[in-house]
Amino acid sequence: MGPYVPGSHSHPSSLSSSSSSHPTLSPSSLLPSTPSSLGASGPSFLSPSSSPVITPSSPILSSSLTPVSSTPLSAQPSSQFSSFSPTFIAVPAVRRLFPDTDTTLGVTPLSRSVSASIDATNNLVADTPPSTYLARLPLDADDLLHGSSRWLDDALTTRLNAADSDTIPARTQLVQELQAALEKRRQQLQSDASRYRRLLATKPQQLATAIKEAERIAQQGLRTLQVRAQLQLGLLADRLARKLKDAHDFAVNKHQQHLAEAEQRQQIRADYISQAIKERDRDVTTNRERVEQHLHPLTVTVDQSAVHPLYISPPPLPPPCHEQIAKVGPLSMPQAQAELLHQLRQSPISQERKVLYSDGSMVRAGTKECAMAFGVADISTTAPHSIPGRADGQASSGKPELMGLLAAIVAMPPGQDILVRLDNEGVVTSFQDLVVDRHTTLPRKRQRATHAGLWAVLASVVAEREGRTEVEWVRGHSGDQGNEMADAIATKAVEQDTTPWQADLSTQGDITFIASCHGQQLESDLRQFLKQQTTIRRHQTWTAQHRVKRAISDLDDAEWRSALSIIHAKRPVHTFFSSRGDTTRRTQHIKKLHGMLPTLTVMQARYPDMYEDALCCRCGDAQEDNNHVWTCPNSVNQQRQIWEEAVATIPKWGRAAITRANEEATKRHRKQQARTPNVAAPRALQWHQPSDTALWTSLYAAFHDLPTIRPPDVGQTASPLPSARSIVTAYQGLLHSALITAWTPIIKGPRSVVVAVAHQFIRRLDRDALARIWKTRCEVTIAWEKSQGIRPKMKKQAAPSGQPWNNASGAILAPGICQCGKAYTEHHQGLCPGAQDDPTLADQRLLACVRGQVHLSTLEKMGKIHFL
Repeated sequence: MGPYVPGSHSHPSSLSSSSSSHPTLSPSSLLPSTPSSLGASGPSFLSPSSSPVITPSSPILSSSLTPVSSTPLSAQPSSQFSSFSPTFIAVPAVRRLFPDTDTTLGVTPLSRSVSASIDATNNLVADTPPSTYLARLPLDADDLLHGSSRWLDDALTTRLNAADSDTIPARTQLVQELQAALEKRRQQLQSDASRYRRLLATKPQQLATAIKEAERIAQQGLRTLQVRAQLQLGLLADRLARKLKDAHDFAVNKHQQHLAEAEQRQQIRADYISQAIKERDRDVTTNRERVEQHLHPLTVTVDQSAVHPLYISPPPLPPPCHEQIAKVGPLSMPQAQAELLHQLRQSPISQERKVLYSDGSMVRAGTKECAMAFGVADISTTAPHSIPGRADGQASSGKPELMGLLAAIVAMPPGQDILVRLDNEGVVTSFQDLVVDRHTTLPRKRQRATHAGLWAVLASVVAEREGRTEVEWVRGHSGDQGNEMADAIATKAVEQDTTPWQADLSTQGDITFIASCHGQQLESDLRQFLKQQTTIRRHQTWTAQHRVKRAISDLDDAEWRSALSIIHAKRPVHTFFSSRGDTTRRTQHIKKLHGMLPTLTVMQARYPDMYEDALCCRCGDAQEDNNHVWTCPNSVNQQRQIWEEAVATIPKWGRAAITRANEEATKRHRKQQARTPNVAAPRALQWHQPSDTALWTSLYAAFHDLPTIRPPDVGQTASPLPSARSIVTAYQGLLHSALITAWTPIIKGPRSVVVAVAHQFIRRLDRDALARIWKTRCEVTIAWEKSQGIRPKMKKQAAPSGQPWNNASGAILAPGICQCGKAYTEHHQGLCPGAQDDPTLADQRLLACVRGQVHLSTLEKMGKIHFL
């Protein structure tokens, strides 16, 4: 059976009517009905019908519900508690009597909150505040007893009805014990209530006194804190002021120190700059004198007027001696041609676009008679006219084409729309980049272009014209009437001795620096010219060395692409590939080419104490020098075998060269087809095997001393060619023109095939000579040195003082022979025959090449060498 719920209309006594064999007993019959049995002020247990109904608004509820008055209980007058005499049932006794029921007293929320302040010994918790405890108690003990008696009556009725009739005396005794416990509890509650009233009466006064004392202490502490804060703020302010003053004084001193140091550094720098300027002026003066006397450097001018102080202005062009010069626009030309251009410029403007043809010609390139000319043809009128003219300066195929294009544009009225057709594709492409799109082209490209000054003049002329100017490419020598006519005019003009046309570069404002060398105006990229100048000067120094003159008889007759390919094993020297073996092979080839191999003559010159003579260790008949080491009679059999094996491999090399030539021809044909669809395919080359007799005959003609190692058979005898060389040049890795000339008739094919086969032949001789001749010689020589007590460590010592060897190669020369290999009688004014170490000669050769009068050799164009 659960506890009674306040506000419920049902009564727990209804459960007493449940079916049972025991008689129904009322608990009120077992309890005394008089109040005296419980005490004077304590009511008796009431019947359920007389007990009041407790609602949530009743004043007996706990503080967790809404109270009747908002005034705290502790503040209410003590008269409300004068009749407070609550009576509780002892919790342990109730639990023993009613084990199946709830042990709370009265209403569930109230009794549970009150029981929370009662410990296990059924006593009040000592540290519970009185106000909290009293707030949990009902305002009237009678109300509590009425509610408790209602619950107790129902509980006792239910328990007694469920018990046997034989136990009535025991139950009566139990009820009496319960009444005694209730009386004891009532007295204890009255005592607690009196004590709580006294506490409530004295607590407000103590609290007010404590509050006043706390306020007094707080005010006193606040005043103390204010005084201390003011004192500390004053101290901090003084300390901060002192620190600010110290910082200001430090900053002022530091600033003054920095100013003094800056002035001192500035004075030192000014003195240094002044001294540097003086030294530079002195060096400039010295260098200018040296340059003017010896080096003849480039001359740079600005607008042909302001001259750099380091250089000398170029001399003015010599005036023509037999023709009067006139000027039309930016061009200077003979008077007769100037009158023709004036007439053409004043002709009426046609509504249709006028078509002009221009072509250039350059003849006898590589000789002193090199000449350039251009021709302009106009076939759009009933009376065609032509404009011939010569050009000078830097020789190239594009220079006369560019001058012809400029002449064609200048000759037309400024308002006439024109179309100029050329057969030079490079000029047409450059016109688009350097004239039409000049405003978007990088200055680097404009200034470094070949004939940059002429292109700048042409761009200014086109920009000033009112009419439209177009340039178009036309295939040359393809039957076009205008192109053929312009070509004929240029071919005729190149043979005439007339004054060349000149362009006034001051009419344009883009190119402001004009470079010249020895009075020759430079029209190519200045950087490339300087690189070429350095290369030629180095080549000049190399060819003037004594060992080169002594070891290499004719530099210009050798095929240096083949030689460099053999020396460097087809690996360019500017790559990062390197190894010990590769370096050793390159060094060995270079020493062999320059005659610097460590032969016995070289070792005797270096260490005369260790080497008494320089006789060959193989034959013992001749001095072992750089020629004898290859032609020793003791190595004839090895040499014959080397040559015969090389000749037997010629067909293999020939077929490979023919195949490569056909592939290159096919590639060229594909490129031509991409431009012109109907181009005939090239004829495939075939390898024609020459006979052994023809091959050996050609070799005897190319090498005059070949019969010494292999006597000719019947029908193989041939007289040596005038350019025949020694077999030593083949062992050095040099391919001369004599072999190419001898093989051209018997190897039926283009020159590239002949050169490729000859290159492979020389390469095979070079490799086998090192492996079979030089290696065998070294083995014999080392064995002899060991027998003489000469060790490798002894050969690494320096030469004895007072006995220097002749030169780097250690050659011992005969009396009356110069280090260059020539007799002193062949010298002129103390100078060795051949090239001289003079930079001026190198510059003159470079300028002659610029004018088209000479062709540079392969070694002089080292920057563009492609190995075979």
